[in-house]
Amino acid sequence: MVQVVHRHGARSALINDNTTEICGTLYPCGELTGEGVEMVRAIGEFARSRYNDLSLVESPLFPSTQYNSSLVYTRSTHTQRTIQSATAFLRGLFQDDYFYPVVYSRNRTTDMLLSTDAVPSVMGRSWLDNPALYAALNPVIDEHLSWDAIQSAAKDAWIEGLCTDFNARTSCVLYMYDVAAAFEAAGRLDNATNLKAVYPGLMEVNAAWFKYVFSWNHTSKLDLTQGSASQNLAQTMLANINAHRLSPSYNMFEYSAHDTTVVPLAVTFGDQGNTTMRPPFAVTIFVELLQDTADASGWYVRLIRGNPVKIANGTYVFRQTGIEAHCIDAAGIRYRASAGICPLDDFRRMVDYSRPAVAEGHCAMTQAQYSNMGCPRTIADNKPVPSRCWIYRYACPSKACPVTYILSAADHQCYPGAGIPNSSSSSDVTTASSSEGTTTSSSEGTTASSSDVTTASSSEGTTASSSEGTTASSSDVTTASSSEGITASSSEGTTASSSDVTTASSSEGTTTSSSEGTTASSSDVTTASSSEGTTASSSEGTTASSSDVTTASSSEGTTASSSEGITASSSEGTTASSSEGTSSSDVSFFKEPASWMPHVFSPKKGRHIAADILRGVPNGFTVGAVVRKHDEYYSRHRQ
Repeated sequence: MVQVVHRHGARSALINDNTTEICGTLYPCGELTGEGVEMVRAIGEFARSRYNDLSLVESPLFPSTQYNSSLVYTRSTHTQRTIQSATAFLRGLFQDDYFYPVVYSRNRTTDMLLSTDAVPSVMGRSWLDNPALYAALNPVIDEHLSWDAIQSAAKDAWIEGLCTDFNARTSCVLYMYDVAAAFEAAGRLDNATNLKAVYPGLMEVNAAWFKYVFSWNHTSKLDLTQGSASQNLAQTMLANINAHRLSPSYNMFEYSAHDTTVVPLAVTFGDQGNTTMRPPFAVTIFVELLQDTADASGWYVRLIRGNPVKIANGTYVFRQTGIEAHCIDAAGIRYRASAGICPLDDFRRMVDYSRPAVAEGHCAMTQAQYSNMGCPRTIADNKPVPSRCWIYRYACPSKACPVTYILSAADHQCYPGAGIPNSSSSSDVTTASSSEGTTTSSSEGTTASSSDVTTASSSEGTTASSSEGTTASSSDVTTASSSEGITASSSEGTTASSSDVTTASSSEGTTTSSSEGTTASSSDVTTASSSEGTTASSSEGTTASSSDVTTASSSEGTTASSSEGITASSSEGTTASSSEGTSSSDVSFFKEPASWMPHVFSPKKGRHIAADILRGVPNGFTVGAVVRKHDEYYSRHRQ
């Protein structure tokens, strides 16, 4: 079994102004280009060749050239270029004319499996503290680029208007890098002399951005609390491995995403080097599950990283670049993987090494980051919920409100007691409790959770676990139902919609700078659903799901069944925190009283309830989720 995580192929730049001059007329800004399609198709061709090679496998993983959805599970972020890239990969893997691929996706504002922008800790570093970001990147800019050179290059890049303020040069340079990278892939950089001259410096700044946002240091209390940014994906991959060992299902899991997905995944695997921080278009990590032919109990994981390169005849081939993966043995000693191979248990320990040290650690932010979200403290503030605050409260509902206040699923405001608008009464709503806290339901069917357990329920809808096991519910925000969920699939990467839900990204939404940037959000955004319900088993924790209730698992892997009786079991229970056992009781990033601050954590060694909630194995099923569109989306967005 193999799992593949790749960035989309080459795209046009992500920019709002001068779009015709920058992006041309053939491809809208932010869209996958013809070069990008060929890049990712080359990855699929490499995979087909490798995993049908009898010197590497006992029998071909893909014996037929016809697409077979029972062999490959494909998940993409809810962005056209990643959906199209997922399809291009499958086209390289299955080359027959019979080609009707299934690509699952989920709303980008709530997809914490593949979109790290939906992870609050990442959102905080990326967008919510510009002074800290500028302090980290401005010295790199000043070392490699002069202000005069930047302004000259800005003319070549058609972004002069973004480069008028010296004090905001970081934003200017990140936009400029995005344009330059798109120009290079399209063969236009040679004609932009000034832009080409500064391109090496732009790459240094972009690498510094990735290091600032995604590097992880076990000596940092904040890093220990938050965990590495791709923990959700890494833990899901571990769960997929465990499920495959128990009952083989798919031969391949394909995840089509962004550089902001692949970079932190490599960090989780122990590689924080220069290659990691400079992700090219279509950079790919393969995670191969190996079994010792002489010892059936001997399981190993091999990591491969590479990207497509253009050869003399103008076609693309996949070239391995290596990955400095690490393993941790039973004694807690970290070592570099030989040829990218770790014993499975040592690989698991490496992944868990950067797991959040406290429950819901991904919700932790500094004081400045939290303040800059602009969250209203309660409904009494009479302020709307800004877009990033909405994302935070969706991801961290148990951290969202002061004590005695309850988060409304309808508007994400904090209301006193049980008085929440637009939540109808439900006597049969079941909530889950952990060994650290219990939840109670109000007469309106809304749950009030403890600081360590996250539940949100309503009488109308609840999402359960899909391939990443994310939970959350509300009558307006999330519903899990195959009749209204949507399977996003087509050979062109178009997301299909049901009569109740409209999907597809809009090219008119907000875009931003960076090496990945953003495309627009859809009007009502949806994801893939299966016609069956969903049960997802996790290798270390459990989530339960049904059409009526969302439950949260405890640290021992216990699940609470819903009124429909649908639960998912854990094969191993929950493991402890990082190998160093660090849980910082003195971690406090805020000046406000801890009695109401939603993100001050007390130490809970060995408790990883949030991580358990966010894990699951698709095993052929995915629960659809229809998430209402907030009236504000990112003003800037890197993908």
